Amino acid sequence: MEYVEPTPEERQRAANAYVFWVLALPELVATARPSSAWFRAHIRQATMLGLVGTAVLIAVLALPAMLIGILIALHLPIGTTATIWIYAIGFLLDIATFVFELGLGFALAARAARGERFTIAFLPRAWGR
Repeated sequence: MEYVEPTPEERQRAANAYVFWVLALPELVATARPSSAWFRAHIRQATMLGLVGTAVLIAVLALPAMLIGILIALHLPIGTTATIWIYAIGFLLDIATFVFELGLGFALAARAARGERFTIAFLPRAWGR
């Protein structure tokens, strides 16, 4: 298959999908509008990155509650101060995760806007094809 240069509109739509991955969902459905293989690969990759990122963020958000639940289930004495510290550290971890994911999304969006072909190292290669 021969490589076809993506149009400026495809570049912009792919870049938007990396930052706001929900925008890529309608693009996954086959439409009457023809699109390049580059665009389809980026849309699939942006969607999978968004799904993985959302799952990671939900897991990180749930960590303090799960930790408190485990401590209570083990009948370990946990006071109010310890609970507040666990949630404070969890909050900082939530912020760090969100900032990392947002930064990654903007970095990948910039690359897609330039028309680069790339895969994301921690996603299976099949998701970017």
